[in-house]
Order: sequence, then structure tokens, then C-alpha cells
Amino acid sequence: MEIKNCPRCGKMFTSIGGKMVCPNCEKAEDEDFKTVKEFIAEHREANLDMIVKETGIPLKRITKFIREGRLEISKGLQDSFRCGSCGAPIATGKFCEKCFVSMKTELADALRPADPERSGKMHLGSGRR
Repeated sequence: MEIKNCPRCGKMFTSIGGKMVCPNCEKAEDEDFKTVKEFIAEHREANLDMIVKETGIPLKRITKFIREGRLEISKGLQDSFRCGSCGAPIATGKFCEKCFVSMKTELADALRPADPERSGKMHLGSGRR
């Protein structure tokens, strides 16, 4: 549990579980998300400028929803969002599928316990003869 200032409204709040905004702003962001999602469902070919203009939701917040993986953009807008690792066009999140899988594999390998057979270290027996 941690005390934070809400970046959206500036009020102090107790953050539980890594919450980034206060409960009131979280509700407002959920409503913004719902508005954008419904608009995109009805206007599949809308570009970001049109979404911002028609919904009144700031571009920064819409971009946040995309980067969080909550929204997926249409194929025509994928050049607007690039993988944070290789720069390939992406529809949602921060990384393309290839880089995401690669990072996931590298992390799993790094967290896997070392195999003493492959470590190159000499292991002595129990000392019994």
C-alpha cells in the first residue's frame, strides 16, 4: 500500500495493487474507455483524430488504452504505433507478438534454476568413501 498523487486530478489516494489513478478517476477512465470502445465498434474505419473529435476523449488517454492492450486499432492505423523493441507496426500493447514471445522466453530462461550438469562447475560428492 502506498500514498500517491493522482496524475489526473492531483488528489492524494492510497494505491493498492499498483493503481495509477485515484478511485474517482479510475471510474472516469473506465467510462472514457467504454465511450471510445463503443465509438470504434460503430465506426471501424475511424482514425485517431476522428475518435478524439467525436468522443471528446484526449489522444493521450486513447493512446494509453492502446498501450495497455485494452484497445486494438484498425490495420490502417497500425503505422501510428510501433513495437518498442523492433519498431514493427502493432495494433495494441507496447511490443509486437514476435518480440513479446522472445522477451517472455528470455525471462523464463533467466528465472529457470541453473542446471548443475550444464554449469561447467565441478561438483564434489558427499565426501563418503
